[in-house]
Amino acid sequence: MGISIRMSKEHEIFSIDRELYGETFGSFLDSMGFSHYGYFEKSGIDGFDESVKDKIDDNGVYKNDVFEISAYWWGECTCGKEPNKEFLSGADFHDKECMVYRPNFWYKPTDWKLEWYKYPIRGNSCNREITPEEFLKILNHCKKEFFK
Repeated sequence: MGISIRMSKEHEIFSIDRELYGETFGSFLDSMGFSHYGYFEKSGIDGFDESVKDKIDDNGVYKNDVFEISAYWWGECTCGKEPNKEFLSGADFHDKECMVYRPNFWYKPTDWKLEWYKYPIRGNSCNREITPEEFLKILNHCKKEFFK
C-alpha cells in the first residue's frame, strides 16, 4: 500500500485491506449522501435539513463532533506555508486545518485517521491498526451521529 507523507512523523503508519473494508466503507458513504470519492453530493443535499448543510465547510469537509470526512485534496496548500527542504508536507509543517494535511476520515473519539489516494481506501494509510469489529463500530457510531 502507498505511504502518505501527510501523517505526522511521530506516527507509525498502517494501512487497512481494501478488499476487506472497501465495500463496507462505500456503503457507509452512500447511506449518508457522500460520493465514492468522499464528496457530499450537492444534488442530494436538498434532502437534508440545515443541521447537516451547516456542517459542510467551504472546502467540502463534513464535520461533526464524532467524525469528519473530506475527499482526496487535489489543490494547493490552504494554510499558505511554503514547503522547505526539511518538511515537504504533513503535520510537522502544515496547519492542522490545511487541506494538504487533513485526513480524509477522522474518527474523533479514538483519534483514528484514515487517508487515501483519489478515492476511499485506495492507497490508504492510517495512524493505527484497526480490527473489522472496531471498524464496524466506528461506522455505526458515525451514522448514528449523522442522522441524529
